[in-house]
Amino acid sequence: MEKIKKIWLWISAGILGLFGIFVIFSRIFKGAKENSEFKKEKKAIEKEVKDIQKDVDKLEDKKDNLKDEIKKQNKKIYSNTKKVKDNDKAKNVLKEFKNKHKK
Repeated sequence: MEKIKKIWLWISAGILGLFGIFVIFSRIFKGAKENSEFKKEKKAIEKEVKDIQKDVDKLEDKKDNLKDEIKKQNKKIYSNTKKVKDNDKAKNVLKEFKNKHKK
């Protein structure tokens, strides 16, 4: 009877030991799985951020180019208005000249 109790004790201890090892390994693998999922999500988010940053950089370049074009257009407008003023002055001078010599 004593031998049966000892054998049963060893068998139950072995079963509990195996169960404990199973629980420990399942927790380790669960943590590793969560960690790998987190890393995958992190990489995906970093990729999105890089793509968005590229788009932002492109838009900033376009913005700078548009500013330069606006400055060029403003210079052209200024020079054209100056020419128009000069033409108006020339017309006025010609009118005065004609008026003086008509008399």
